[in-house]
Amino acid sequence: MHCYISPVSYPHTAVLAIVENITWLVWNVSLSAVSVFAAYQMSKTRHRPLRVLFAALWILFIPNTLYMLTDVIHIVGQFGTINKFVDVFLFLWYTSMITLGISCYAWSFEWMMQFLSKNTKLGHQTIYAMGVVMNILIGMAIAMGRFARTNSWYVVTQPTRVVYDLFSIFSCNYAQWFVVAFAIGGMGIFHILYTRMFSLPITAHHKVKSSRSRTSRKSK
Repeated sequence: MHCYISPVSYPHTAVLAIVENITWLVWNVSLSAVSVFAAYQMSKTRHRPLRVLFAALWILFIPNTLYMLTDVIHIVGQFGTINKFVDVFLFLWYTSMITLGISCYAWSFEWMMQFLSKNTKLGHQTIYAMGVVMNILIGMAIAMGRFARTNSWYVVTQPTRVVYDLFSIFSCNYAQWFVVAFAIGGMGIFHILYTRMFSLPITAHHKVKSSRSRTSRKSK
């Protein structure tokens, strides 16, 4: 694996630039949406084999959500190469698509946490620990995708290459910084989701419980 991001050749006409950027960003958003679909379906189905399938899909495709942040390199590489209209379009298009990718991360993690809290006996702290580990793995997957060009489905189609790419990122300082940066960023978003999902219901639960105890004391 080369320890740098491979250069990309960009189109030199406005029409080609718009079409190509729309195409690959829609593709990346579609990959991000797979994780949302998998988490949602996993929370709805009661069949264990399907839950296992959707859990696997979620694990494989959720790195594609935050991976979209790395697409910023493409807009930087194209700025000023054609005309200002294309520059404005690219800025608005990339901003909206990257925002959608981050939203897919939040939605899919939220569905997954809801599933774990309602359908398993895992405590909130265990779920939090799993989220931390998952975000470290996401950071590693993003580095593999950007530097080694590893795709999610390679786990099934090219498992040997996935293992090689995984070890390769530890020999590249830039890739290691990618892992750290995206792991921390993902943990930040996850912490906000976790706090919103579990802290508020716990507080409300205590309020309801305390009000019930006061009511029972009065009745006595």
